Amino acid sequence: MPQNNESFSIRNGFMPKKVIQIESVDQILLNKLSNVVLSSISNDMDMDFKSSFIHNFLELKFEEVDNYHSKLTDVFTTKYEWFRVYELIEFIIKYKKEYIDNLQLETPLRRNTEYLINEKMNSLINFISSVNSLLEQENSGYRIIDDLIVPIIDKTEIEEIEKTLDDDDIHLGAKDHITEALKLLSNKEVPHYKGVIHESIKAIESIYRHYYGGKTLGEALKKTKNLPERFNESVEKFYIETNQKDIGIRHALMLKGREIGQEDARLYIVFACSVINYVIEKNRKNPI
Repeated sequence: MPQNNESFSIRNGFMPKKVIQIESVDQILLNKLSNVVLSSISNDMDMDFKSSFIHNFLELKFEEVDNYHSKLTDVFTTKYEWFRVYELIEFIIKYKKEYIDNLQLETPLRRNTEYLINEKMNSLINFISSVNSLLEQENSGYRIIDDLIVPIIDKTEIEEIEKTLDDDDIHLGAKDHITEALKLLSNKEVPHYKGVIHESIKAIESIYRHYYGGKTLGEALKKTKNLPERFNESVEKFYIETNQKDIGIRHALMLKGREIGQEDARLYIVFACSVINYVIEKNRKNPI
């Protein structure tokens, strides 16, 4: 029997609300980051790193640290706040860059020094690439950009998604589509970004048809009386982009000229939730 690597929640259609990790790091991501960091340190660091880690990162006295390796691995446990993991990664990147810079100060460069510089540079590039790959796989809201770990999704965007899922007034069909979109986005083994966009648009269509009738979103848009015209125009543009036979997501399953990525999927689902929340609120205050 073939092995199914999906978790119980994925196999059975359940899905945690906080799909994108922001201001948190779950245990799976901690474990994987620990493997990458410890491997990089063991393969590429000298004794100076140990001293720098204790003195500059932990800011402890040397005599206070009996077991350097234990202190290092503690960063990947609940003994520390979640953000210390990212601070450690930034610290390692800075250390690696300074090490390379110091090698480059040697004049003239000897052949073995040039070789060492290239080796260290490749190590740094691979380290950053490995960390970024893990952050994407585990749906972290952060990436390494210009040697710093920065947010790629705002907390308010997460709140828009959670508000949609928590709202008791949301039409069941719209909620089901958002739930399915998040499930597809959170699939770490085979992310289905095109499916995320498809479900996001279906969620918008569902909430519009619920309040305004019509067989399609296009028909429902013509029947709205309590929504601003410019707002409906923005919704219609998103809808058209996914329905044109030559470039539409729901027909050709790709945007013309480029492959669909996580950033596209994230944009659509946040946009869909914002639209849904707005439409619900408008109809609470000014029902038609």
